[in-house]
Order: sequence, then C-alpha cells, then structure tokens
Amino acid sequence: MKRFKKIWLPIIVSVISGILINWLTPLNIPGAIWKIITWFVGLFVIKATLPVWGIILLMLVIPLLIGIVIVFFLLRTNSTETYLTYTSDTFFGISWYWRYTGNKLYKEDIIPRCLSCKTLLQPSNVVVNEFTLICSHCGFQKEFEYSYDELLNRVKKEIDRKIITEEYKTVKQTD
Repeated sequence: MKRFKKIWLPIIVSVISGILINWLTPLNIPGAIWKIITWFVGLFVIKATLPVWGIILLMLVIPLLIGIVIVFFLLRTNSTETYLTYTSDTFFGISWYWRYTGNKLYKEDIIPRCLSCKTLLQPSNVVVNEFTLICSHCGFQKEFEYSYDELLNRVKKEIDRKIITEEYKTVKQTD
C-alpha cells in the first residue's frame, strides 16, 4: 500500500494540475502575467537620444569611476590598522603577552613570559609588597617591590599609554 502511494501520488497531482491549467488556458493567464511584467519593466525604461560622442565619453568615464571607487576601498581597508593587533611588548624587563576580550583588556588576560626562552613566568617569594617572577626553564628572575596585582595594573596602564599615543605602531610584534 505504501509503495502504491509513493508511485501514484505524483501522478495524481500531475493530472489534477494539468486539468486545472487546461481549464484556465482560455483565460490566457500566462499571457496576462507576461503583460503585467512587461508593463512594470516599462515603467523603468526611459527613451532618450544620446550623441555618439556622449556614449564614448560614458564608456571612458564609468570604468574610471569604478576603478577610483575600488582603489579607495582597497586603500581604506589596508590603512585601518587598529590597536587590536598590538598583543605583545616588553615592559619592566619582561615580555608581556595579552589578548583582548571584545575591545577591552583585562588584567587576567596579561601574561608575563621570559625574555630569552618565552617560558611563562611564575610569581614566587611573595611577601606583602614584594615578589619575584621566576622562569622554570632557564632560571631567569626579576624582583619587584610591589604586589603582582600592582605590576599588572602598571603593565595595563603602559599598554593603554602606548595605544593612546600610537606608539604601539612602532613596536615589532612577536608571536
């Protein structure tokens, strides 16, 4: 029974649609639709005469204008360098790497790395207002006389200063 429905349903639909089209043919619906389409398109067609020199001038000016627009957009997209590409720099004798969340920089996204081997530096010997950043790979150490949180605040302020003064454009980015 299912096989019967699969085979005969398209045949029955085709026959019924054919009968309807045959019944509507005296009304000439396709011709009426075509007349409406040509009338609508005719609303946008303006008949005008143009001298040959005008056509030649248009043939020269239109491609030139298109070329100027393309060059303008290409130059505009290449020159819009943003600070979001500025993701690493060296401050206080340490390499710092960060990422932006949206368009903002949070202290949690700032990471210290060793200058020589790029290993992640770990805070050690933490006292109230002192700590040392230590590289577990090469043994590099850097002491600070304020807290790790204060160091991150100072790095964030330095990043902000370089963005505002546009000094970040002269910094060579390392990956």
